[in-house]
Amino acid sequence: MRKSILFVLVLFFTEACGEKEQAVYQAEAFVPQLVLKDSLVIDRLTELSLLDVKSTTMEYLLYDWNTREIMRVDSEGEVLAIADLVSDGKNSFRRSYFINANYGANDEIVIQTDQAIFRYDFDFNLKENQNTDYQLVTRRVGGSRSFQTFGDFIFTFSYKPKDSESYQTVDDLLSSYPLLNIRDAKSLEIINQSTIPASSQMVKSPGIYYQLDPILHLKDDLLYALFPNSPEIYIYKFPELKLINQWDLNPGETYQQIEPAMKGEDLAGFFHSLAASEYQYFVFSNGYLLTMLEDAAPKADVDALPKEMIGDEFIALSQRYKNKYSYQVYNEGKKLWQGRWDIRLESVRDLLYATEKVGIIPGEVERDVQTFYFYELK
Repeated sequence: MRKSILFVLVLFFTEACGEKEQAVYQAEAFVPQLVLKDSLVIDRLTELSLLDVKSTTMEYLLYDWNTREIMRVDSEGEVLAIADLVSDGKNSFRRSYFINANYGANDEIVIQTDQAIFRYDFDFNLKENQNTDYQLVTRRVGGSRSFQTFGDFIFTFSYKPKDSESYQTVDDLLSSYPLLNIRDAKSLEIINQSTIPASSQMVKSPGIYYQLDPILHLKDDLLYALFPNSPEIYIYKFPELKLINQWDLNPGETYQQIEPAMKGEDLAGFFHSLAASEYQYFVFSNGYLLTMLEDAAPKADVDALPKEMIGDEFIALSQRYKNKYSYQVYNEGKKLWQGRWDIRLESVRDLLYATEKVGIIPGEVERDVQTFYFYELK
């Protein structure tokens, strides 16, 4: 579970029980099944977020929101190293929060804050820190998509501080400013850049969007990008960042396209997001593509809310409708199935996981350990 500056404020990511419904999309082709393949049990009952996975050694990078500790855990659930990097000390990243933390090249942990990158060895000893000359475009912390490592490269969804004023005022900025950046992982110098594609909904309908940073997956030297408010996957050559293909996801009649907020509408984006369908994750599994689409609250109910503040009625509506997903399965860009499972899935890299098993209502079973269940399509 990522933390969002917006969602922390309004409890937008309150856990909700999924609903089991019949598939709403019929297909003649074989539809793969969701299969439990493994689990990770950690003897630590708290609020853990899975930040990254190191696939070569099958170890995991996690953050404990209660104790503010970051840890490395092996495939048996044993803690390999753990540290509080928030508090004062020689290894601290000197902030009360971080934007994202990933495994980097050369056996290191890379943590991005709002102003700098901190590099640690695998025992969380600080090796070096670098001030960054870019501003990330994100509303999430502790797992933001705006900063991600890819071996010898780093992706940032960002702009230069000197362009801050134009970023706030230029109407066609999303189609003209290169927010997508591939950087050298060591020097942070930009290698390649790109703008948000012209066919995306954000460019077609200019305005202010509160979820812009794309969901990314690197596979076979291709970078797949899905913007939360636009139902397409864009495929780039990596690291050239050259757009070579686009898959239309065709999410169906229940999909609610977000309305952009206009300048001066301070809270409008929150209400537009509540009334919209928004992609949260996608993952490749055994040749299939799985997308996870968050539900929209009924627009009439959202329109009826008081707009002067984010209040209890807003929170109640978000708890009722948001954080519930519909799922879509594709093969080579063709949709095979769309419907629901009674589970809330998430993904990191190519890992598909949940913190509950299928058929178990969250909170229904008392537990004294933290378990991550790993799934695949088969």
